[in-house]
Amino acid sequence: MRDYTESVEQAMSHAIAVASGRENDGFDYEDWQPHAVDPRTDRMDCDERT
Repeated sequence: MRDYTESVEQAMSHAIAVASGRENDGFDYEDWQPHAVDPRTDRMDCDERT
């Protein structure tokens, strides 16, 4: 569960940094998308862990 939490925190931190850095230029989803968590995959992983 710790890895999952760290993964989510890293993805959010990256998304926030990208959004902040490009506030005046607009937000480019392509930059943070590789770091985003796919809830469908994570849901299956969580179920397997329990």
